[in-house]
Amino acid sequence: MSDCESVDMNNFGVKDLGMWLKKICEKLLKYDPDIVEIIQFGSSVYAPEYARDVDILVITRRPKDYNVCLDAVDEISPSFNIDVIVVEPTKELKENFIRGVLGAFNMLYGSGEYIPSSHTFPDKFSYTFDGHLYEDTTNINSYALL
Repeated sequence: MSDCESVDMNNFGVKDLGMWLKKICEKLLKYDPDIVEIIQFGSSVYAPEYARDVDILVITRRPKDYNVCLDAVDEISPSFNIDVIVVEPTKELKENFIRGVLGAFNMLYGSGEYIPSSHTFPDKFSYTFDGHLYEDTTNINSYALL
């Protein structure tokens, strides 16, 4: 995806969330042309009916002052809360965070080349969802959990 994609997330309870996300992407790219990927992740993807906010991971070659990203989002004035995390492609991220992103995500901008999936995870791991314990024997580097 080279252009900002509009994602249909009407179950989130926000009218035209996809339109909002597209506007936010465009504004972020205007403020920081070094952005290589913008990824929506977390509960707004896997459980939109329970989400309280939208989590966005911005991967950029040369991070600007964090307030630049906040200003870009605030300028759009969305009717929901947005958490923005900004990292460089070479930034070492914690395993739990990477699992959270890979568990459920939407590529809003970019090719997916920089998604933080270069870590090696165990071939088998357990996780809890909706009060049930699941064992997953798939390779997380291949595809998302959910």
